[in-house]
Amino acid sequence: MHFELKTNQKKVLQSTSRFTILSAGRRFGKSTIGLLYLLNGDLIPGGRYWFLGPTYRQTRLIAWHLLKGMFRNQPVKMNETNLSVTLPNEAEVRLVGADRPDNLRGSFLNRVVLDEIAYIKPGTFEEVIFPMLGTTKPPGRALFTGTPNGMGPFKKYFDYGNDPNNKDWGSFHFTTLEGGYVPADEVARAKEYLDPRTFSQEYLGTFENYGGQLYYTFKQTPHTADLKHNPNLPIWITADFNKEPMVWEIAQIHDKRLNIIDEIYIRYSAKTHIAVAEFLKRYGNVTNKLVYVTGDASNNYESHRDYTTDYIIIRDALMEKGFRVVVQVPKRNPNINNRINIVCSLLTNGRLTISPKCKQLIDDLNQVESDNKGGKNKEDPARTHSSDALDYLVWRLFSREFFKQTIKQI
Repeated sequence: MHFELKTNQKKVLQSTSRFTILSAGRRFGKSTIGLLYLLNGDLIPGGRYWFLGPTYRQTRLIAWHLLKGMFRNQPVKMNETNLSVTLPNEAEVRLVGADRPDNLRGSFLNRVVLDEIAYIKPGTFEEVIFPMLGTTKPPGRALFTGTPNGMGPFKKYFDYGNDPNNKDWGSFHFTTLEGGYVPADEVARAKEYLDPRTFSQEYLGTFENYGGQLYYTFKQTPHTADLKHNPNLPIWITADFNKEPMVWEIAQIHDKRLNIIDEIYIRYSAKTHIAVAEFLKRYGNVTNKLVYVTGDASNNYESHRDYTTDYIIIRDALMEKGFRVVVQVPKRNPNINNRINIVCSLLTNGRLTISPKCKQLIDDLNQVESDNKGGKNKEDPARTHSSDALDYLVWRLFSREFFKQTIKQI
């Protein structure tokens, strides 16, 4: 497999730093650079070379076909089960997921790539990978690659590399356009489509501060308007199942525009069947009986007590009243910054409108701030629940425009 590297990609591979940091916009070619970094130069007999991504599944999807292509028609052993390639000198190149970092602990590593480092669990490098690099002669090396995600540990590593006092570290920063693979008109379209903060992070590769108002593009005008239920369209329910309070947002989508038309808010001792009863009170007689349900992924696991879930309770109760119900829930809740970015982009582009009846959601969009740890500030127990419900729905409907995902349907 032939790879045509641009000038800026070559600069990264020519780095002499023991720890090299690459912060770049999307579609810069970071994963390809990572694999070439592992294979750059002679591989030590019996050496171990890892390409480490946030999850096993993601790493396989991104890099396995590339790695196999690099060794096509070569005298190597490929193992589809553990995603490894073993060379004739017993050097092993392997793809690894950081789903459970403690399971990665081992004897040594000669070289490692930490791909999409912003999404790898904090502490994985310091506690697991770094000790493994220190047992080889010469000491092992590492390449950190990724597009920024807020001001987390990736920013710390990037700053290390920019500090001339840290002799072992070196940092590179490139935009998507500087990668040479994405045309300028495509980047210009992205700038029109995305909110400024998301564009800067995703295409300029900058570290954006998520402090202050998280949903910073929300304005009462023009983002709120009197909305009525459209009898010709299906209904979406998106749920946050906190018990005090429990919040459901009721929505419809038309022409790629999302309208949040209503809100079910139960302040104290909330139960799922109470929220269902309130929904039926308001919408039990609609003509279009198709309802989609999404929300918090953590409520899609069976109770040890009765072997049911909140989503099964909703589905069965609505089906009993003649509704056709489709429950679509991610296997895990998406990254908070990613889903907030999508909400802000929809607001920027006039694709999200909220009814004044959704008072809790409007308060959330106006008031929810960062906890400066990559999450939402939850000091006020009334806040974050409505915006979480909105986030889950927006991710379900629009994430394919931004990110890859897996949806579980029951």
